[in-house]
Amino acid sequence: IIRYLAPSYSSVKLGKPGSEKAPDYRIIYDTTATEASNLMADGLQGYAFGRNVAWFRLRFEDKMLKDNSIAKEWLQETEHILDQQLGKSNFYDESRAFIRCCADFGTAVMTIERDDVEDIPVFRNLHPGSYVIEEDRHRNVGTLIRSFWLNKDDAIEKFGEENLPKTITQNKDDDISVYEFFQYIARDTRIKTDIPGEGKWVSIYWAAADAQTPVKEERIDEKPFFTWRWASSPAGSPWGVDNPGSVHIPNIKMLQIMSDDQLRVSQLQGRPPIKKTEGLKVNFTPHGMTELTPGADFAPVQIVGDMSWTQEIKMEIRES
Repeated sequence: IIRYLAPSYSSVKLGKPGSEKAPDYRIIYDTTATEASNLMADGLQGYAFGRNVAWFRLRFEDKMLKDNSIAKEWLQETEHILDQQLGKSNFYDESRAFIRCCADFGTAVMTIERDDVEDIPVFRNLHPGSYVIEEDRHRNVGTLIRSFWLNKDDAIEKFGEENLPKTITQNKDDDISVYEFFQYIARDTRIKTDIPGEGKWVSIYWAAADAQTPVKEERIDEKPFFTWRWASSPAGSPWGVDNPGSVHIPNIKMLQIMSDDQLRVSQLQGRPPIKKTEGLKVNFTPHGMTELTPGADFAPVQIVGDMSWTQEIKMEIRES
């Protein structure tokens, strides 16, 4: 899927930032599938929860509050504040990536954190190769383990200098170094812990430099990540299945091969191979003249092939 449909994801497993190669588009001769994926993401977001759409409503469960005019005004003001907070955050950028990721890969995970300085929520769509997920007995995804990278300053801001391993805080190359961290998120019933608080969700961070000591532990009232599977796997895997990206990979590969072949044949017909006498220099410019000595000769190699049927099949695949 990364190779044929989503080259911007670079590779299956993310490494240190800056170590990944630029996206490789050398085998992409037809962008129909990518355009279809973009169209689906733009269309679904614009229709369901676009930036300029009032896409959510709050309501009271208590009937007396439903009929109270002052309560209604308070609820409308709350909706307005929430809408402003989402608008100031990166939600709409990340949610589009979230939609496309699920359509392409079958599974998408997005985390939500709080920026205490700006006082806004921060969303992040995760690369499929940067996390693992686990289902509970009801087939709900309730456990997430993810990896991410931070530089020294960001790590100190997030975890506090006193909580970080000395290999990070005492590194003199802090301007160029980045460090790998991990986060474990699950319900408190899934792990034995003495983390204080009453939140039902547990979050534990640790650094790859010292996996024995957490750099931060906390309890959270609400689940801090969202998981979307295109369809649940009947085989019991937590990963989504039957998504357009997976289903159409054979068509996508066939379309690339046929486009490549069609391009190659058209090039051969326009600039066919030449069979010539050894040592003879042939002038290929328009109206160019080649002087032949007795016995010397050259001729184009005839390329036989009708590619019209290929174009018809390509159109059918593009439409699908």
